[in-house]
Amino acid sequence: EGDARRLSWKYVWKTYWLYFNNQKLTEDNASIQQYGMHDECKLGFVKRLRKEDKPKRPRQPKQY
Repeated sequence: EGDARRLSWKYVWKTYWLYFNNQKLTEDNASIQQYGMHDECKLGFVKRLRKEDKPKRPRQPKQY
């Protein structure tokens, strides 16, 4: 039944920000009250943008 795949939370947290009330939740040490959250709030994910000052690593060619 379907394709069983594993979810990589490491990938999710590196690639997406939590998003609430039109605001990215970027502060790890902030309390949820600072963002105005309460019971049964809905959170979403928004893709993180790549920092331009961070140089890209060159890809290694695949060896066949």
